Amino acid sequence: MRPLKIALNNFGPFETAEIDFDHFKEANLFLISGDTGAGKTTIFDAMTYALFGDKEIDRNAKEMRSEFADGHSLTEVKFWFEHNGKYYKVSRTPEQDILKKNPKDENDTTKKGSTAQFAEVDHDLQLEISALGAKLNEVNDAIIEMLHLNAKQFRQIIILPQNQFRKFLGSASDDKEDILRTLFGTEIYQSFSDRLAAQQKLQGSSIESDQVELKTIFKGIDWDDETYDNEAPVSDQFKLLQTKIEHDTKINQDVHQKLVVVERERNTSLENQRQAEQLTNKFKQLQQEKLKLTELMGQASKIKQLRKDLQRVQWLNQQVKPVDEVQRLDKEKAELEISQTKQVDENTKLTELEVQVAKQKVTIKSSEDKYQQATTQEQLITAELLPAVKQLVEYQSTKSTAAKLLDELTKSGHRKQLSLEQAQKQQEELQGKLASIPETNAARLQLSQSQEVAKEVKLVADNLEASLTHQTKLEKQQSEQTAKHDELTAQLKQSSSAFEQGKAKRQELMISLLQSELVEGEPCVVCNAIYDGNNQAHQHVDQADIRDQINAVEELEQQKNVDTKNLAVLVNQLDQTNNELKQIKTKVNSLNEQLTKSYLEFKKVWKSQYNTELPNEYDQSKITMVFDEQSQLIDTNDQQRGLISIEIKILNDQNEKILQDIAENKTQITVQENSISTSQSSIDTITQQYSKLGSVNELNSELAELQAFTTDFERQATKLQQDESDFKVRQASWKTNETTIQKQLTSYEQQRLASDIAIKAILQQGELASFEELQTEVMAISDNQLTNLMTEITEYDTKVTENQQQLVSLGDELKDVVQPDLDEIKLDVQAKDETFKQVNEQFTTLKVKLESLESLASRAQKLANQIEQAQADGKAINDLVSAVKGNNQVKLGLERFVLRNFLNEVLQFANEHYIGQLSAGRYQFKLSDESSGRSNQNGLNIDVFDGETSTFRSSSTLSGGESFIAALSIALSLAEIVQEHAGGVRIEALFIDEGFGTLDTQTLNQAMEALSSLESTGRLVGIISHVESMKREISQQILINKQGDGRSVVKYREL
Repeated sequence: MRPLKIALNNFGPFETAEIDFDHFKEANLFLISGDTGAGKTTIFDAMTYALFGDKEIDRNAKEMRSEFADGHSLTEVKFWFEHNGKYYKVSRTPEQDILKKNPKDENDTTKKGSTAQFAEVDHDLQLEISALGAKLNEVNDAIIEMLHLNAKQFRQIIILPQNQFRKFLGSASDDKEDILRTLFGTEIYQSFSDRLAAQQKLQGSSIESDQVELKTIFKGIDWDDETYDNEAPVSDQFKLLQTKIEHDTKINQDVHQKLVVVERERNTSLENQRQAEQLTNKFKQLQQEKLKLTELMGQASKIKQLRKDLQRVQWLNQQVKPVDEVQRLDKEKAELEISQTKQVDENTKLTELEVQVAKQKVTIKSSEDKYQQATTQEQLITAELLPAVKQLVEYQSTKSTAAKLLDELTKSGHRKQLSLEQAQKQQEELQGKLASIPETNAARLQLSQSQEVAKEVKLVADNLEASLTHQTKLEKQQSEQTAKHDELTAQLKQSSSAFEQGKAKRQELMISLLQSELVEGEPCVVCNAIYDGNNQAHQHVDQADIRDQINAVEELEQQKNVDTKNLAVLVNQLDQTNNELKQIKTKVNSLNEQLTKSYLEFKKVWKSQYNTELPNEYDQSKITMVFDEQSQLIDTNDQQRGLISIEIKILNDQNEKILQDIAENKTQITVQENSISTSQSSIDTITQQYSKLGSVNELNSELAELQAFTTDFERQATKLQQDESDFKVRQASWKTNETTIQKQLTSYEQQRLASDIAIKAILQQGELASFEELQTEVMAISDNQLTNLMTEITEYDTKVTENQQQLVSLGDELKDVVQPDLDEIKLDVQAKDETFKQVNEQFTTLKVKLESLESLASRAQKLANQIEQAQADGKAINDLVSAVKGNNQVKLGLERFVLRNFLNEVLQFANEHYIGQLSAGRYQFKLSDESSGRSNQNGLNIDVFDGETSTFRSSSTLSGGESFIAALSIALSLAEIVQEHAGGVRIEALFIDEGFGTLDTQTLNQAMEALSSLESTGRLVGIISHVESMKREISQQILINKQGDGRSVVKYREL
């Protein structure tokens, strides 16, 4: 992955900034420099934020919103990079408050949530090829999947933090462990060791808990006092328990056999009762059928009349069609008479229309000549006269406008000439004033050099302030963790107490359940001993209560285990905080001494150059004030020269503009004179061609009258054609209708004759006097009358048939059968059912007790197995805990052993690629074999092999320049190995933030040689430094300059 470009809007000190990492083409090495606090680190924060979001940078992204950003501007970061030959762009905006569309005041804001977009783009970084994510989670997952890096690994690989890696070389194994743990993420191994120890403790507690529960179970069983001994071995107690289960099982089986016999007798009685009930029902059914037959015979006369009514309705139903035919013919006759009347009316109208058409023809003929004249005059006005009048008016207007402009241009030319003369005189006066102000470049260069020295001092002060802040944070963290420790200790005590109380409650419930089932004077169903009434249960208990309490005890045990684990983790965190606090206090003391020394040297240099005094103690605000006074003196002269130069330039621009305006003015005068001449010539031509031209209004009025006449004439002609066409169509239609009506009359008379003959024959059959009487009876038949009559007769016939069949069937079936005594049979069933319930209740009670005993036996066996397995596993866990804690032959804990292998890999890489080349083959790294005698205190010390003396010696014996080369070799190798273990991703860029200002000349030259060697690998290398010699040596530079008001800008410089 190679960074290409990053754009920042209202992010940190950058209002708008774009940093192009491909700006430099000649070499891969470039320098990043600028004022302290200008925003160099902000660039790296922005890069990390763009890729991984605001949770992965030291400062919250929404807090990075520029203080000077207005309420409408968004904070946004865009980052372009290359990966595996393809180009990508990622954009993000953090959560931020912006003004509403119509805000009431500057505080009327709305919260805009975080956004993210990720896409593949073309080679020019402009055109989007495909979208890869538009939501926060989508973008985060897509980038991590693509790069095989998380934010922590990215910052470790691409940035070498200031001073950290130089201290790494000579630090103790414990200090190296902290750094390597961060780089390689080996916390998991220490966490694993801690979890093993917690598991060891938890397992011991679990065995003890299981043993107590097992003992409680055995005590809770109602044993025979003569055979049970609660101090006997567990195996013997299990044998007694199995014997008791077998005894109770035998009793349960005997009762079950008795239950089977009683149930069989009860079922036989139930079957006898069922058969008796069936016979009784059949005797009742026979009596009901006899009664039904008597009822049906009483309806016979009614059904006979219904059959006669059915025959009459069926005959009338056959006459519906002839009656309907007569009605249809009557209707048809009425319609024909109406059609004849309409034909007479239409013939009268046709005669009137024929006369009207003849009159219209005479009128049209008399107006044809006048219409032709009006059409000719209309064309003349439209095609020639109106266009000529409009052109004449346009030319006259153009001539008048040009005359006015000519007068204005002449006056403007005189005014501009006078302004030019005044500006030239003022310019000569400013040139003389500029020559009298001296140059200030030398003074500014000297002040700039002093500022560079002051920045190195401020760097130390800033480090001291940051360390003090970190110390305060750690002290607060220590206090919070101590309070949390007390809270978790109390919580563990409470959960342990609750667990013990729960186990006691569970035992009490088990005993109460067995006691509640005993009956005074009767034998116990478990041991057969006669219960004398003593040791009565204090509370009512059932199996559900027992199960609930067992579940409750398990939950209390889980809570106690969680509290134990949380306390162990917190103790480990508190130890880490105490160690870190001790280290930061040592660092604060060292930085205090360094600041005092650097400030004294700076005061000596200042006193030799300036008359002003610096404060006795380091005070950044007062030092800044002194610098501002010197800078203000220089800036005053620069400001005066700048203002005069700007005024001279403005006057030059004004003179050039005036000269251009004068030339343009002359051109415009010539244009207007030509326009007046052309317009006058056109006016003369039109007046000669048309001697008598009226106005536009007059011509339009005449044209309107002509158009009204021609339009009316054309309308009348069109109407005449339409009326003639309508007359012919209607006349043809009248003749056709007349023929059709005559044919329909003939057909009607023939059909009516046939219908009258048919009706006469029907009247003779039905003994009816007239057609009207027939029509009345036919109309009186309802839609359902025929169906209802047939249904009622059919239902009666069906009932008679079914009744006769039932009487025959029941008579045959009950022949020679005696009706049973049902009441006597029911009494027998009731007695046997009562016996069954008593035996079943006894069986159920014994079964529940047996199941409870078997459940306790199963739980006891499970606990015994758990105890046996846990005791077997205990030795293995104890040995493993001892080994991972460092109690082994090499005295290395698990995490220290893993880190030693990682470090050895780093040193091998450094030997192959860096240290040999940079030391001219003299040095090679090797892990020290020295042991300090205590576990986890050795394993990470580094020795060097000196090729000149052929001996191994400690890296602490190296000189300043040698130690820097060694430290840089390890740092670069660490970056490569961390990168390799992050998934083999190739990062084609590296930024080194190192305090080069503290190096002497020789060591600095060695560092530059090492960096030049690194550049040859093809990786893009950015160096962050304030050192002047590096600014002279490295030709390609990115400058971050403060602008005031919290703003900074980005500039490029090439030497």
